[in-house]
Amino acid sequence: MRSLRDVISRCSIFPEGETALTEGLLSYITNNQEKVLLVFDSYDEYRCGSNSEIYDIFRGKKLRNCCVLITTRISKGDELREFKDVHAEITGFSEEDREAFMRRMLGGETEAKELRSLLSWKKLEDLARVPLLLLFFCTLWKKGKLNCFPESKTKLYLAIVQHVLYYSQGKHSPARFGKVEDFKEILAEIGKVALECLLKDDHFQFYITELRLYCDGHVRLFEETTNISVPSLSVNLCSEQSCLKFLTSLRCRLRDQTWKGLGGAIRNSKHLQRIKVDDSDDSVCDLLEQVVNPSKCSLEIDRNVLTSVGTVTLASLLPRFNNIISLCLDLIDCCASAVDTLVPSITHKTLRRLMLFRISLTPAVAAALSRSLPEMSSLQTLELFGAYGSIVQAEEMEALFDICVLGEFNMDERNLCHLLESLRFIPNLEELRVTGKLLSHAHCCTAEVNTAASFTHKTLRSPELRGISLTPVAAAALRRSLPEMSSLETLKLTEAKGSIVQAEEMEALFGGFNKTLSLEDLNFSGFSLSSCLAPLTKSFRFFPNLRNLCLDEFNMDERNLCHLLESLRFIPNLEELMVRGEQLSHVHCCTAEVNTAASFTHKTLRSLELRRISLTPAVAAALGRSLPEMSSLETLELTLAKGSIVQAEEMEALFGGFNTTLPLENLTVTGFSASGCLAPLTKSLRYFPNLSWLDLYNLNMDERNLRGLLESFRFIPNLAVLILSHNPLGHAVTSIVPHIIKLPKLQSISIDQTGSKEDLNYVRETIKQANPHVQVSF
Repeated sequence: MRSLRDVISRCSIFPEGETALTEGLLSYITNNQEKVLLVFDSYDEYRCGSNSEIYDIFRGKKLRNCCVLITTRISKGDELREFKDVHAEITGFSEEDREAFMRRMLGGETEAKELRSLLSWKKLEDLARVPLLLLFFCTLWKKGKLNCFPESKTKLYLAIVQHVLYYSQGKHSPARFGKVEDFKEILAEIGKVALECLLKDDHFQFYITELRLYCDGHVRLFEETTNISVPSLSVNLCSEQSCLKFLTSLRCRLRDQTWKGLGGAIRNSKHLQRIKVDDSDDSVCDLLEQVVNPSKCSLEIDRNVLTSVGTVTLASLLPRFNNIISLCLDLIDCCASAVDTLVPSITHKTLRRLMLFRISLTPAVAAALSRSLPEMSSLQTLELFGAYGSIVQAEEMEALFDICVLGEFNMDERNLCHLLESLRFIPNLEELRVTGKLLSHAHCCTAEVNTAASFTHKTLRSPELRGISLTPVAAAALRRSLPEMSSLETLKLTEAKGSIVQAEEMEALFGGFNKTLSLEDLNFSGFSLSSCLAPLTKSFRFFPNLRNLCLDEFNMDERNLCHLLESLRFIPNLEELMVRGEQLSHVHCCTAEVNTAASFTHKTLRSLELRRISLTPAVAAALGRSLPEMSSLETLELTLAKGSIVQAEEMEALFGGFNTTLPLENLTVTGFSASGCLAPLTKSLRYFPNLSWLDLYNLNMDERNLRGLLESFRFIPNLAVLILSHNPLGHAVTSIVPHIIKLPKLQSISIDQTGSKEDLNYVRETIKQANPHVQVSF
């Protein structure tokens, strides 16, 4: 609206088409200015620039003798201040107003003080001056949605929108509760309108300094012509080359010929300092050719698939860039001569990560790497994955590794022998990761025996061997090496699927320790043990700093468990223990568990996960004596072996010994039948006031068990997630409703296969009406 005539016409004062009345009113205003008050309400929504008639009225160049009253948002107020005689501002709540409003909304000073402190910490006090936003802050706080506000304002506004949706849709009959994700199209349209308003009047000076593009449509914004469905003003604005004049950072994930359009758009970006390219192809070269000052621009190329032509072109472009940080190239479609051209161009000392996938390691490539790798003083990660079926000669491997210094190294099992031979040339190695299947070939075993000493590294902190076959020779080689790794912090050994480890191999691996190590994390997984675990558990006395112990996917018998429990006393600072086994039913183990139960008490233990165990009376008694003493325990998971049935005395032994509160936050007890005997568990909940996650999946829980659980809810007010699925509750499932709606922080409840569909629908709808933010799933 650029003229007063436009304003009057759009105000719908007169019937549409009555231009004579409009002209009459304009004539009256012009001839009786002293009697006229012009009110321009919501001026910030007018689309008029500084060269419009409306603006001339504000400046007093037209209708000078009329009184003019303008209302506007602050964003447009500044441009009118110089023309005003008097102005008044609505600045929102004062500090006193905010405090009074929060006390009234939250019901007291304590809650108001906590919210006020959070707003200050999150630097949201300015937003809290707006009454409507402060109302939402208080409402979300009361609903338990934002005890800790989201880390970004975008997520905060999404939480507000979600609450509005719940409030609005809760009024329907029946109630229909959706999520923000269900309204993306509407929100996108609102965003387009907001962008249109931001860019209107051609007064907005638009420069992009950081740009991220993730689809071809984004690139078309920077072309002169486009049919992309976005606001036309934004297209026109972005297609102006000047908007990228001060571009400093560019990150792209694009394909095909859209690179040419982007390359043309940035050819005048003289300040470009950083380019990162993800998931591209040959056309990335079209972009790099347009960079004005490549010597001043850092470059990262990740997951780029090249053809032979693109590889040769890239080889000619890389020397232009002095600061290449990362190169991750897939050369599957490249001929050997193209790779021979590319690799010699990779000589940058700034490289931190070099990854070449499906590469043919020809003599020329190996020789080029042997010359360049020693000069890459910043290199942290090198990954070379050969093309399928390629054969590497010994002299080529020697040329590559004899002077290579790395922090991380990934290699498949085919190359393990050559790796062990060459590790002596990497004296500063800190992390080693090897993924393999079987190490049983005769020549490989010989290499391990002969080169075991070369695997000793004082600097090695984290060796990780995945999918290995622990042959006697491999175990012996590791045994000689591990005790000498004085910097060792993490050790991960994962067995190849289906492998069986004998007693002599366990002794060969863990029987050689004679001095303490700084080991903090031990993961020993996937080994089928036909005999005792004693060599491993006896070695614990040499790992006093161990904090995390994982024995995962074991075929562990009770004898092994006994040795484990006996040896835990040598690990006084243990924080996380995860054991996954199978049946534990032998009588001799039960006795051992009873005798060694005290050694399982750890004041420092935060997480205890025992999966697929058999809860014999002795095991229950041992755990029952230990758990109440674990004063730091936050997570407890007990998952029994499939088909297990637990008797009342075992549940009493396990959960009946609590007499002091614990900081437990997550409790999972699943996978066994405990019909009629869950009372010790439900009674123990009074000692877990911080509990936020309770998983009681598939316990064959009956109505009496459920009643005891519901009575205990008053002791766990912080409960956020409750899982009751696969318990045959029948119609009794409906009895949870009055108890659930009293849990102030509950966010999710799962009741799948607990009752009839009619009963489950009743539970969901009734809970939603009382607490719309609670997610009920079945």
